[in-house]
Amino acid sequence: MKNKNIRLLSLLLLGVLTMYSCKKDTENIFNMFEDVDVVYSSELNSDEVLIDFEISTPTSNPTLNQMININISETGSTTPLLTIPTLASERNKYAGVFKMKKSTPQTTFEVWATNAAGARIAGSTVVYHGNPVVNPKLVSDYINVNDGEVVYLDYTITSNDEDIYGVVVEKVAGSSSSSPERTTPIVPSESERRSFSRTIKLKMERDGKSTYRIYALNSKSVYIGDGYKNVTIEVNPSFKMLSNRRIYVPDTATKVNPSFFSITKGTAFSYTDGQANSADIDFGIWRTPDLRPNQVGRYIYNYYSTTANPNPFPTYDISAWTKRATVFSTPVTNATNTFLYTLVSSSVIAAQAQARTLNVTSTNFTTWQAGLAPGNVVYFKTPEGKFGAFLVTGLATDFDKKPYVAIHVKIQN
Repeated sequence: MKNKNIRLLSLLLLGVLTMYSCKKDTENIFNMFEDVDVVYSSELNSDEVLIDFEISTPTSNPTLNQMININISETGSTTPLLTIPTLASERNKYAGVFKMKKSTPQTTFEVWATNAAGARIAGSTVVYHGNPVVNPKLVSDYINVNDGEVVYLDYTITSNDEDIYGVVVEKVAGSSSSSPERTTPIVPSESERRSFSRTIKLKMERDGKSTYRIYALNSKSVYIGDGYKNVTIEVNPSFKMLSNRRIYVPDTATKVNPSFFSITKGTAFSYTDGQANSADIDFGIWRTPDLRPNQVGRYIYNYYSTTANPNPFPTYDISAWTKRATVFSTPVTNATNTFLYTLVSSSVIAAQAQARTLNVTSTNFTTWQAGLAPGNVVYFKTPEGKFGAFLVTGLATDFDKKPYVAIHVKIQN
């Protein structure tokens, strides 16, 4: 009898646990946030347009010229159709994209700002990037674009049960951090706490895939849902990456060490075979001892274009070579992260290179850290007008004890 009672008790306990687990299964990670939904527009309605603009005011008189509100009205009207309060950081410069409805097919719009007294700021300057934007690319699921293109996320996020106090825009892509990039617009108006709509402008400056999702926060900044949706933007390859290339220190006896490098071919050449390939060779290297007392055994690695005059390494007579007029920057020190995580598209590579002075054809540094040292990045511009950069990843010797410089290269397509 005792064993029978134990069995009955066990069955009863198992039944209770089964009922409890079934109840818990009705709410899980896949359905517990269904009160929030996000709708991404794939196209505008026939009576809708996007206004993409920047507005700025003089900083000479902070009181009069600070923009408290940004207004969008029909052209010539003093009655705003939309008023946007600014944050303290936006009082002298504001950029935005807003979806407007046209009252007639011919309707146009204008943007203007008001100060703390409500007066229109006459000195404000408005730059339109589209009034309206022509054929905007709206992302609602997946889109494939080219580097430098602009796309828009036009979304509405709604909540049935809780008020929305913050909306987080999250981007997941390769970066130096394992954490996603997040921005959190605050929901400023009580009337938007259950349905919040905005348009985000994204300029594509990263090759490959980036995934965006938008989710809501409640009054305690707690996640309440993302509609179980995200969008993916894939940017076509816009640059080439050459990995683990070796450029050897020149030898003066046999002259067979590959001490010249062709960026376009991704290959190092020796002095012996250099002349036949000189039309493709962008630079060579040479080294000299670091003469500082505390740097015994260290060498300074320099680089030079075949157009350099005078030739900084006259042991190699290149006077009869075809000259390739690639120009360089001085090395940017400790720039590994910039090379790996910032130079991620053709447009970014060009912008970073153009921010440097590209007029170097030869170097003769006095410290090894200033030259081709690990972690240093050199920007360049080829005769064809393509920008790029190379990262020094190491200084080493091979199995034959021949010293070399190891580099990665990025260059525009």
